[in-house]
Amino acid sequence: MKDLNKLYKECVDIVTKDCGIEIGDIISVELNYRAKGRFGQCVPCGNGKYKLNFNHLIFDDRSDENAIKETIIHEILHTCKGCHGHKGQWKTLAICVSMMTPYQITRTSSYEHFGLDRPEQRSRTKNANYVFKCEGCGQKIIRQRVSKFVKHPERYRCGKCHGKLKFVPEESKYEIWTANPRLQAVSQLADRFSHE
Repeated sequence: MKDLNKLYKECVDIVTKDCGIEIGDIISVELNYRAKGRFGQCVPCGNGKYKLNFNHLIFDDRSDENAIKETIIHEILHTCKGCHGHKGQWKTLAICVSMMTPYQITRTSSYEHFGLDRPEQRSRTKNANYVFKCEGCGQKIIRQRVSKFVKHPERYRCGKCHGKLKFVPEESKYEIWTANPRLQAVSQLADRFSHE
């Protein structure tokens, strides 16, 4: 596994010394073992302080070191004043670094850019507690917790086509219970008598 701290220090020198860019106060830099879809993240902590975290998968020994440095520099630039998004000042600084160094700072990246295979995505519905399907377009809506939506899907519509939403019990871990306990008891009695 490649050394995050060593690469981070090299990237700080590239941004501050080679390019003369003033960066924010970075209070921690660590690996993120949960992230799969993003490669880096800059988290503002207030008072001009920031925490950076990076997807641990990109620090694989097979990964392209320049691609890692580009990702680290990308996040370091987010600590600069006025650089919270990917437009305006951040974009200007990214272009400057790209012109002054061999690193190409872009808004997005991919596992292929690092020379790695994309990790297998687990099925979103495999462990879903509640799965709903639009009767119009077929879009699936997944919820892990009980909410107003889970209790009363009839009050909501599909965000794509405004179709009705239907609970899919065969793909869900749990059944939906009505919010009214009295109705639950009536429903249970009705089911019991219908099977006899």
